[in-house]
Amino acid sequence: MPDADIRCVSFYEGFETDYAKEPEIIGLNEHYFCRTQFPNKTSFKPEVDSRIEKVKSSGEGSSLNSSFFVEGYNFIFDKTHDYSDKVLMLAEDHFFTTGETLKDLQSKNFNVAYARWDALESVNASIIAIKPSAVKHLFPIPYGSSRVEDHLKEHLIKKSSGVYQILSRNHRNYRDGYYTNDIAVIEDHLRAAKII
Repeated sequence: MPDADIRCVSFYEGFETDYAKEPEIIGLNEHYFCRTQFPNKTSFKPEVDSRIEKVKSSGEGSSLNSSFFVEGYNFIFDKTHDYSDKVLMLAEDHFFTTGETLKDLQSKNFNVAYARWDALESVNASIIAIKPSAVKHLFPIPYGSSRVEDHLKEHLIKKSSGVYQILSRNHRNYRDGYYTNDIAVIEDHLRAAKII
């Protein structure tokens, strides 16, 4: 997708300059910085979970997860609300090693696309694709305190027409990539796929 319009939104609790020490993300068309309405006040500290090779973030398991994700998706929708093309919204751990997911999303006709998460058939909250102009009536998604997977299912998937399930993301089985938040694991998979 050489002509893709790639944008990133980075939320901060303190100041935009908090990002000044971070390396610049290369290849973006736009990078937005926005003060979050939901500072992370959980007591979890980042730790490595060796069972699934990922770093557990300080927000994992927080009752604010619905608000964290919804804040980002509402921000993205606000920037793309008039688009009739598809917009892929990613939060967290998604990367692509074969292109299967991107090709699938390009070839299918949908208003909302989502991947399945857990045995309850809920929604993987960190990968959603939409046609913004077709789902204007669903935004802004309301904030809530239920599990984010269930919250998105109730307020986005169940209320949409033209829904498609992304098959290459099935709970923790990421055929086109790997389920992890560990940057070292991501780099290993990207190197193996000769992407970096």
